[in-house]
Amino acid sequence: MVNLSDFVQIYDDTLDENKCNFLIDLIEQNPEYVQNEDEDYYSVMNLTELRDSSMEVNEIHNSLIKIVFEHRDKYYELFDKRVFPEKHAFEQFKIERYVPNEEEHFFTHIGVKDYSSARRYLCFMWYLNDNAAGQNKFLDLFIQPERGKLVVYPPFWMFPYKKFEPIQEPQYILKTYLHYK
Repeated sequence: MVNLSDFVQIYDDTLDENKCNFLIDLIEQNPEYVQNEDEDYYSVMNLTELRDSSMEVNEIHNSLIKIVFEHRDKYYELFDKRVFPEKHAFEQFKIERYVPNEEEHFFTHIGVKDYSSARRYLCFMWYLNDNAAGQNKFLDLFIQPERGKLVVYPPFWMFPYKKFEPIQEPQYILKTYLHYK
């Protein structure tokens, strides 16, 4: 019997420390590419737009695509492959930064919440740094942020999650989605 929590898969050490640090430095050192949301508490940078800015960004982008394909295949093997689309597209890779704040900013949410996000069917989320706080809770699973850890999950209403606020230091996440094509 399959439980809903079985659809949330965790893969450790899928992104090495150097790449994680590079991506964190990228969002910190290039404010002109960062969009601030929620009064600077949450910021996002579109990594895909920076692909051509340096050879290193392009190499990391290409390695991320390979990691997604590898873990997509592992994920598909857990279930009947026929339930997944044969063709898909990628959403842009985005680096997210969450800074500690005294106000509660987190709430339970999902990745598909409107017409523009309805093409999403599978999320790939990497933690870029360790963080004592900032866990994600999916159903009955608490996931501790650890550098290089990848979480793969469906972004639908059956898989709501809550992201807990980082306490002492910013938390960095890299995220992409596979889309129906």
